[in-house]
Amino acid sequence: ELPEFLDTPIDQIFMFAYRYDTDTWEAIPFQIDEVEGTGASRNYFSDRDGIFDSDDELVFMVKDLGAKVPDGYWIDDPESRLFPRYELEVIDGIDSTKRAWGYLFKSSSSIPKSPLDYVDSVSDEEIQSLFYRVSFCPNRGIPIHFIITDEGGGDSNTEILDRLKFRVKIEVKTVLGTQTYSLHENDNVSVKEAPWIVDGPVRVFRNAFLQFHKTIGGQTFTGDFPLPILFYPYSMNIGADNINLDIASDFSGVSVKLKLIRYSFDFNTFAIGMRFINPYNLDRNIVVDGVYESMNHTVDAPGWNWFLLTGSPGSVLMVNYVPKLGSEQWLYYFDKKDGGAWYKDDTPNVPNDASYGDSGILFKGDDIKGTFSFVTNTYFLPANQTAAIGDSITRFLEYPVKVHPQIQFFDTTPPATIADLSVDNVTDSTMLVFWHAVGDDSTQGRAAKYELRYSKIFPMPSFIDLWWDYATPVPNMPEPQESGSLQSVVIDNLKPNTNYYLVIKVRDEANNQSEYSNVAMAATLDVELITFYAQVFERYVVLHWSTASETNNFGFEIQRRTEDEDYQTIGFVKGNGTTTEVCHYRYVDENLAASKYYYRLKQIDTNGQVHFYREIVVQTRLPQTFVLYQNYPNPFSIAGAHRANWRGKGTTIEFYLPEAVNVRVTIFNLLGHKVSTLVDKPMPAGFHKCRWDGRDWQLREVPAGVYFYRIQAGSWTAIRKLLVLR
Repeated sequence: ELPEFLDTPIDQIFMFAYRYDTDTWEAIPFQIDEVEGTGASRNYFSDRDGIFDSDDELVFMVKDLGAKVPDGYWIDDPESRLFPRYELEVIDGIDSTKRAWGYLFKSSSSIPKSPLDYVDSVSDEEIQSLFYRVSFCPNRGIPIHFIITDEGGGDSNTEILDRLKFRVKIEVKTVLGTQTYSLHENDNVSVKEAPWIVDGPVRVFRNAFLQFHKTIGGQTFTGDFPLPILFYPYSMNIGADNINLDIASDFSGVSVKLKLIRYSFDFNTFAIGMRFINPYNLDRNIVVDGVYESMNHTVDAPGWNWFLLTGSPGSVLMVNYVPKLGSEQWLYYFDKKDGGAWYKDDTPNVPNDASYGDSGILFKGDDIKGTFSFVTNTYFLPANQTAAIGDSITRFLEYPVKVHPQIQFFDTTPPATIADLSVDNVTDSTMLVFWHAVGDDSTQGRAAKYELRYSKIFPMPSFIDLWWDYATPVPNMPEPQESGSLQSVVIDNLKPNTNYYLVIKVRDEANNQSEYSNVAMAATLDVELITFYAQVFERYVVLHWSTASETNNFGFEIQRRTEDEDYQTIGFVKGNGTTTEVCHYRYVDENLAASKYYYRLKQIDTNGQVHFYREIVVQTRLPQTFVLYQNYPNPFSIAGAHRANWRGKGTTIEFYLPEAVNVRVTIFNLLGHKVSTLVDKPMPAGFHKCRWDGRDWQLREVPAGVYFYRIQAGSWTAIRKLLVLR
């Protein structure tokens, strides 16, 4: 799957993860195990020439991987850029949105590798990681001790395993009769030669060479078999592929049948008090105590099956793939300190006739034949786990991660040069700078980073590198978009009445940079505006602004717009000519409906030049209830008024309606007699007003005095008092 790395010396291959939060590369632990052959014929010991070939295995921990690197971003090693690299995308088999990445490089340079070593072969008889230790019997070659360390969440001083057990039962039929024989690891297994071990930073491969032997009728029969075990930081894996179970006799008239196979882990007295948990016994509180109790021995065959022993010494989770072998497949669990055997298994309970939480898989049949492959994964976990951990890890095995290698080459093509850098919307202290995006590799794709700088000094072409070093960089630049996209940034905190020169460069992920862009120039305005803000009240807005200095300032037009209308001038405030003192200005915009309003200042010089300053946005709010406001003016006079002069005379009554409703506004005198009706019609929600000119319903001037005006809006009524003068 990694053809570009074939025939590469293994010590010239390096693996890194990219840390997005620090923008750094980190060497991670990995190993390449040299293998000859594939599948069941894999051999980890014969072909060790130090050269990477197609049968070799790359091993790493998913937890060490990192973020995806932008295209072309490379480690700081010039030689590695001469070769392709592999991006390894690892996808969670359950949730495909969970992904991580690692990167393989090759180089003959002395690149430091990760110092982490997760698991070690301490000796031929002991394997340890930070989280557990496993010891082997030197005579029989089987595991005899499990320790889950303090660092692994257990107890470094407590060994909880008695041994790994193998049980086989055969039936031999001759002319003299039929005899059954039991074979077990205590009396019938021995070490043939020292184990072969491959020790790497991520896993240790240990292959023990064992021998079965059994004496029948004065003749000893032997058979060699390997016990390959892979040790990882948190677990060990025991597996065998395609074991031939067809037993043939070398003697005429003799038939041999295989009746039973069992493998299990028997624990010791230090496991007393631990709980046994598996999916078919969740409703039972099964505690290791040396006392036999009934349980559900069902397993799913073929399929993955798990069981868990957990307590204060730590937790041992065993996940087994159980094939459809023989006629019966059972969960084997036997917890009995005073000996005996489970009725499904009548093999001897050796060596001490006691069992504590003995857990494994049992196969039975009248004549078990065919090939046998099995896998048992044993996980060493912190104390007091629940069934959830068994379900979770089993799902990981059922749906393993997927690895997608992608070949990548170092990027040597720089982005294209920006040629249309421009400036607009210049104020006394800000300017809008815009340009069209260019591609990553010349004009294709998307670049990685913009660098924009400005200065008061013009960048002479012969000295532009020096100019660039001293120019001011613009922070918070936008991320580059696809080639041809219009992009912009606002530069603020500039000095008024000043010429500025601007240049931009583009970089890609490999840090290739474009040429300098064209030079853009703009001059800031000569009135230094330092504040411009608004205070919002119920029906009016107060605008405030201040200047730090002014040059030939005739004044300010105040302009307003809405979402649907363009800017219109609504007022003018005179300026202060030329001054270096701070000046404050104020303008009140009255009688506003509830809406969003945009305001800006149009500054006018004495020579007629104009400059626009940035806009601000306000939102006026409507009252949430009915309101009747006091009339104005109040009191008001109608003395000496003639009919021709009524237009514009009188007083104004304002009111607010939160909803559409029928409205009646009526004037009454002190005696409660109706004088005039001003409004009597349906009206929409919003601010409204009406006028009373001081005449009654017969158009006669009313006498001076106190009057009342009343509003009726649906079921709501309000009354206020007003005063008429003569």
